Amino acid sequence: MKFLKFTLSVFLMLSMTVLIGQSAKRYTLFEHFTQASCGPCAQQNPAFSAFFSANTGRAHHIAFHTSWPGVDPMYNANAQESDDRVDYYGVTGVPAIWVSGKYETNPGGVNEGDLAANDLMGSPIAVQVTETTNGSTRNVSIKVISVNSLPSANYVLRAAIVEKEKVYATAPGSNGEKEFPNVFRKMVVSSAGESYTPASIGNSTDYNYTYNLDATWDPAQIYVIAWVQNETTKEVINSGASIDWLVNYATADPNMIQTVQPVNVGGTILNSQNTYEPINVTLTSNAPGDWSASILKDGVALPSLNENMMLDPFTQLDVDVNITPGSSIALAKYELSITTPANPNFIVKKVYLVNNGIKDLVLGNTTENQSYYTDGLLFANNTKHGELTRMEYQIADDANILQGIYNIYANIGWAFPAFTDDMVTRLKNFMDNGGNVLVAGQDIGWDTFDPTGNSNTPANQAFYTQYLHANYVADGSTANNQLTPVASDAIYGTMSPSAVVDAYGGNMYPEELSVAGTGMAIFNYNGGAKVAGVRAQEATYKVVYLGIGAEMIGDPNVRNMFIKLTHDWFYADITGMEYDEALKNLLKQNYPNPADVATVIPVSLQGKTGTLRVVDLMGKTIFEQNLNGQENQVELNTTNWSAGTYFYHLITDGQNASTHKFTVVHP
Repeated sequence: MKFLKFTLSVFLMLSMTVLIGQSAKRYTLFEHFTQASCGPCAQQNPAFSAFFSANTGRAHHIAFHTSWPGVDPMYNANAQESDDRVDYYGVTGVPAIWVSGKYETNPGGVNEGDLAANDLMGSPIAVQVTETTNGSTRNVSIKVISVNSLPSANYVLRAAIVEKEKVYATAPGSNGEKEFPNVFRKMVVSSAGESYTPASIGNSTDYNYTYNLDATWDPAQIYVIAWVQNETTKEVINSGASIDWLVNYATADPNMIQTVQPVNVGGTILNSQNTYEPINVTLTSNAPGDWSASILKDGVALPSLNENMMLDPFTQLDVDVNITPGSSIALAKYELSITTPANPNFIVKKVYLVNNGIKDLVLGNTTENQSYYTDGLLFANNTKHGELTRMEYQIADDANILQGIYNIYANIGWAFPAFTDDMVTRLKNFMDNGGNVLVAGQDIGWDTFDPTGNSNTPANQAFYTQYLHANYVADGSTANNQLTPVASDAIYGTMSPSAVVDAYGGNMYPEELSVAGTGMAIFNYNGGAKVAGVRAQEATYKVVYLGIGAEMIGDPNVRNMFIKLTHDWFYADITGMEYDEALKNLLKQNYPNPADVATVIPVSLQGKTGTLRVVDLMGKTIFEQNLNGQENQVELNTTNWSAGTYFYHLITDGQNASTHKFTVVHP
């Protein structure tokens, strides 16, 4: 039996009044679909359990047991509501994990990158769950506190009863597993949840429920997880649990910064409990040695980057971070961690990302294998690069702090989904506006074109064929054990071959490709006909696609040379001067844009001669004019041009100095 009492109330607790217009800690919610008779579950679940145990203060976990492939008493205990959650996400196989409702991965593939983005972005709401026990009945109070505004959408609050650890004396299924963490028992609310309407900022929407403890549950292990979910996108906005640490860090300053100047960012540490709380505050970063930073408490710099403090009950403490970039160009992450000696699993993290001028970005589906790409860039004498995970990249791109990047090196690795619609949309936009891209990793084509793949969408398939200029042929096998350059290729033809190695413990699938569109083969396997890599050059971009990840190129010298040659080819149209901003500024954005009858393209050749060329989406030249170096603009009559997208670029000293995009629209 349960009842609902819904109220919209003002949340007057002192520790939360400072939240107005800020962001709160965002927990990652792992919804884990598993089964006691699933062999792959037994293989992958231990890796996830170890990862989650090390990060319990940053995430919540619910294990939904399914009806297949065999016997599972945890599924039988609540078959209907378990099936409801399977149907909600359209889960077709186990093991599988949905990460904050945004994408599906496997337990063995969960990594730091799945948490880091939430540390970076925070949440506009905070979810607090408390429970009291009265015999076999528990009362649940859920407060959803409005920290900042939410866009209009159909939001739902869900709450689940979870058994923290269920241990059997003998395996209940056929896969040998005996220990099962965070087992889903039942919904506090129905599977459909309750409608959630945000309160005004600084206030809370409150929910109160009761539920009965089942005789088969261990009461000491039972707790409640609640979360708010966007029913259209399925994104989990934030979650909370009755076992959470009620200390938060509310921030109002931007967490994404592009600057060469010193900045102060930070917020307020909040103690929402009626006890004194000793805490440790630590600041770490990957910034270059000539950058500096300090922690400020109530505006005063602390002696070190690792300090102990005491929080009074229901109180707040202003803690900021001062960051001073040095002369070294970098994309630096600063991580402020708040912990307590009382429980090492309790942790609040806040990440600040500062870009002061990088030109190349290593973009990883996960945090793994990034060093293979950064090492190659260092081998190419490139010291102006940074690295992000896919989720971090989305946040940084939305915050517009990645201006000035020329090239992206996409480290797909062996992680699923290989692509998302969001990722390919961003990469297409980057490439359409003059950016070059390397994509490398195994199983990208399989995941994109196989009916069971996580990336099997029309947008991802179109990107694969139209932008990577490749067709997927086959999944590949361990027989594809040597990467051989195509000798006739002008960029990679003189490279040495290398062994292709198994980087994933018995999971080696060197992808077999064929060229599409204007693509050309640059590598094959074992010197034969099976294509391993392609490249292409279009009006606005260059692209390289390799059917294995850099981590699978066994010879480190070959691996570094591959990254270097890609880097050098990407920069070949910038007169060999890798970061010559003056050259990039010879050509400016046209106006008006979109154009109807005419548009003006500003130029500043500074005495250089050159050629201005306009091409359409197919690469066909629409307009061309030689420039003598004295012009300051070129006017185009677009009256009779077809409506659509065009690109114009300046060719000087025999090289493509700059490219811009514009559109023609005829009302």
